Amino acid sequence: MSVTNQIDEVKLNHWLNIRKTTYEVLNSYLADRINFKISKNNINELDKFSIDKIAEVLEIPSSYLLKEEETPIFLFKTKEEIEK
Repeated sequence: MSVTNQIDEVKLNHWLNIRKTTYEVLNSYLADRINFKISKNNINELDKFSIDKIAEVLEIPSSYLLKEEETPIFLFKTKEEIEK
């Protein structure tokens, strides 16, 4: 599975719950780092820099917040091998 540059809302909520924080508290921590208010509705509009800053505040690698593609980029077996 490959990772995209889009944040996964479920993963972000998971890490916010672990850190016992909310979007409002996260926005207050990020106020001097990014010029953007994060909410559940605009989470898909974040760029890589913003995602890195969120990960820095939550003290986790940014890859823990990113969506994974559901389908692999390539297949390892041919159709005939799969059907056997």
